Amino acid sequence: MIGPDGTEPSAISDNVTQCKQRALVQIRESFEDCVNPDNRLSYHNQAHTEGVVARTEVITRAMGLSARDVDRSRLAAACHDVSRTWTERMEDDGAVVRVPNSPTDEAQSIVWMISTVMMVFDRNLLLTRHDLSIASAAIMTTAPIARADKDVKYQPLLTASSHPVARALALADMNAAAMARTPEEAEAAAREGDRYLRERELGLARHLRGIKSRAEFPLQLAKIYRRRILDSHDSQTRFLGDRTEHLVGDLGEFEAELAPLLSFDNIWRVRKAWSQLHLDRIGMDFWDLLADIGYDVPAA
Repeated sequence: MIGPDGTEPSAISDNVTQCKQRALVQIRESFEDCVNPDNRLSYHNQAHTEGVVARTEVITRAMGLSARDVDRSRLAAACHDVSRTWTERMEDDGAVVRVPNSPTDEAQSIVWMISTVMMVFDRNLLLTRHDLSIASAAIMTTAPIARADKDVKYQPLLTASSHPVARALALADMNAAAMARTPEEAEAAAREGDRYLRERELGLARHLRGIKSRAEFPLQLAKIYRRRILDSHDSQTRFLGDRTEHLVGDLGEFEAELAPLLSFDNIWRVRKAWSQLHLDRIGMDFWDLLADIGYDVPAA
């Protein structure tokens, strides 16, 4: 049987497809349709996982990996964010933010993947221990590590000796900007920063849910959050700079194969789009700024 992309699927393809479907349902129920509004995530949701799966497939095929490795990468990509937990932290200005519990979440995602595979397939299980081991290691390479100074080390577990499946997933998870080849794709990648900001700013979301009109929102809080939103330009710029600095190393031995797909020019295109968003927002008032970022704002 030939797949829609013209390639022959591996023996584990059906298992992987079913596991991917279950992972997407799990993510939707846990982080989009959940009763507790604090658990509804604007970034780590079904759309993010679907994007990572799609980019991982493109990357693995460009790397020339086997059909089985492509399916291993699909499995890891589908399951890598099934667990998303966080700790609340109050910042110096009084804002409350989410701090992801990494790498605990990645480890819990692996547990979910393995237990789901064992529970669902039973006698129809075609995935081997080796397949699950490779997928598990790939998931762990996506883990960022926050340092004591609140800075973040992105994907420190991705090394020169990492399996190609792990390299593909790590690239797909953190390097959407490097794959943005058009102005439209660059703006979409830049606005990923907005979705991450909305997910991080837990306190702001709570304040907005607690009011019915703009007049109920404290003026001092509006000043604080407006400054935080505009300051997020600097953190996004640092993130894109980190991706630029580490891109060649992250491509590893596949630099020649992946250079046409992931490039410095693409990252620069996203930085330009993000800078334009920032310039456009400097003159906005607080409520127009929230609306532009994607918040549901109350009537005046």
